[in-house]
Amino acid sequence: MAKRNDDETVEIGVERSKTTVEMKQEKATAGKDAAPEPRDAKEAHKQAAKLAREQRRGAEFYTRDLKAAAMHEKAKDELVSTRLLYDWHDGQGLLHEHGKVLDLPWNEAKKLIAEGRAERAKPPKLETLDK
Repeated sequence: MAKRNDDETVEIGVERSKTTVEMKQEKATAGKDAAPEPRDAKEAHKQAAKLAREQRRGAEFYTRDLKAAAMHEKAKDELVSTRLLYDWHDGQGLLHEHGKVLDLPWNEAKKLIAEGRAERAKPPKLETLDK
């Protein structure tokens, strides 16, 4: 017996009824062109990147204070003074003992602080609200 692909339909001389999948596809594509017009790949990529930047992000990315957000973006490029609460091996295998203050890149310091293995040695100054 010959092996049959799932996409093929068997012609046995009798009109067959459509499956629900086929009916849904016909309903979804009714009145539309078979394929969109081809366009330049670079232009399509530019448009997709623009849409991704404009797309609304989830609530976890919002910040209430725009000044804090600007400082946060600036801080990503700077080193953060961090005090170790536990012994820690850096990416090169060097052991740093607890209590030591290190200037770490922002992403590494953030990771250690989130894990509870370090704290900011010099926390940023908070601005007071004028009433």
